[in-house]
Amino acid sequence: MNDIADLLDIDIIDNFQNYKKLVLIKGTFLLQGLNFGESEIGDKGAIYLAKALNINSSLQILDINLNQIGEEGVKYLAEALKVNTSLQELYLSDNEIGDEGTKYLAEALKVNSSLQNLYLWNNQIGDLGAKYLAEALKINSFLQILVLSVNLIGDEGAKYFSEALKINSSLQELDLIFNPIGEEGAKYLREDKRILYKI
Repeated sequence: MNDIADLLDIDIIDNFQNYKKLVLIKGTFLLQGLNFGESEIGDKGAIYLAKALNINSSLQILDINLNQIGEEGVKYLAEALKVNTSLQELYLSDNEIGDEGTKYLAEALKVNSSLQNLYLWNNQIGDLGAKYLAEALKINSFLQILVLSVNLIGDEGAKYFSEALKINSSLQELDLIFNPIGEEGAKYLREDKRILYKI
């Protein structure tokens, strides 16, 4: 590999919001982890990152927690996940993706074969979002950790996940702590030791 050529093979995007440069890595550059946590990149920044993920083949960890990313931004990220084959960990917590954004991610999980850990705590995800993710888990056999704590998932969502995990044997941990799950939902979750929850 020509390291000098790879170092030059980057795009620099002009400043938007509160920081000077956003570097998008292309090709086979050696970068394996990228942290944009608490950078206020919003949907626009998420779209730029999605474009990079479409062509990057080395990045394994991406942290974009707490970035005001909503449905629009996550739509582009999800499309990138359908083709990206290197990303293993995605931190998307403390954003605003909601149920509709979760639908896009769920569709990506049905075809993605590299992502192992997905962190989505505090994203205003309710029972409908849980349904989308549960349907994806019936198909996906690569995801190992799914964190959904501090969301709006109730008894109905708990039932969806319980049914999905009867089919899925690859997921090692599903974190549903600090969701409004009551006794009705808990009776479904007790059946599977991989699920973390509190009532």
